[in-house]
Amino acid sequence: MTSRFFGIAPAALVGKSINILSGSRQPIFPFDPGSPRSYTNFERTLAGPNNGKVSTFESAGTAIYDEQGRFAGMRGIDRDITSKRQFRDSLARLREELADNMQANLVGQLLSGVAHELNQPLSAIVSYNQACIRLLESGGAAPGEIASAMRATASNALLAGDIVKRLRRLSARGAPQAHPTSIRGLIRNAIALVDHRLRSADIDVIVRTAAPVSRMIVDPVLMTQVMLNLLHNAADAISEAMPETRQIRVSCEDHENGKTRITVSDSGPGIPPETLKRIFEPHFTTKAHGTGIGLSISRSIVEAMGGTLECNSVPGKGASFTIELPAEKTHDDNEHPTG
Repeated sequence: MTSRFFGIAPAALVGKSINILSGSRQPIFPFDPGSPRSYTNFERTLAGPNNGKVSTFESAGTAIYDEQGRFAGMRGIDRDITSKRQFRDSLARLREELADNMQANLVGQLLSGVAHELNQPLSAIVSYNQACIRLLESGGAAPGEIASAMRATASNALLAGDIVKRLRRLSARGAPQAHPTSIRGLIRNAIALVDHRLRSADIDVIVRTAAPVSRMIVDPVLMTQVMLNLLHNAADAISEAMPETRQIRVSCEDHENGKTRITVSDSGPGIPPETLKRIFEPHFTTKAHGTGIGLSISRSIVEAMGGTLECNSVPGKGASFTIELPAEKTHDDNEHPTG
């Protein structure tokens, strides 16, 4: 055995220190030389002094003492786990590569959808600016109306800038900046950002939040983007409905599984079963000019923050998108329930 592993005959090792096999920087024993002790399940790498072959062993040893209680040496056994170690190292490399690929896939999805994501705040900026111009040219504009439109423009401009910052950070393998966030405030902000479209399309939004409701642990900008995507999709779904039936319902509540749940539902025609199965697939879309990446990106964002995004629909009765994300134990005490 010693010949196979170390290229040296057993007789040549008798009486020699094991240190002659210390062909790596790893310690030979899991203790200080001045304080020997017994050990088990210790991995060490040894190398043959003649052939240079490196092998990994799982070692167990017992300290031996003479009649005077003085340390006399170690008796132990080493089990060859070189193949196991190589497999474990290969698996670790594969996991790292998989993590890199998953990160690259997420970044690729986000980058391929940057135009789609930025189109929402940029379109709102254009709409509000055009509204300001019309108000000013009419000569009878109320300062409050212009100020309101300018504030909305500023909010959307800041959101667009934050989207770019998040994309740059994710491309550098940065994790989402998740922290406890007021979900009521986040919902109100997302609705305010699409208010112009909702009002122009005569769409009613009903928000119902439980009392109390925990703060979600999320990246607020990325989560706002998810909410914007769901709100725009809901608006698209009911665009052909009669004005009196155009309704989007948004609810949030703490769930018994320790997470906070947000549901965005619409009063549209619903999603056929064959479409529902593929709705989160990248580049799958039923819209004439859709990219098919909004929901895929949204799910990737939610999953990156430790949550889930699911869809349920009954044809003829609308569709519901449900987000579940980790929640903080404390509640939004400064917030008031709505409904």
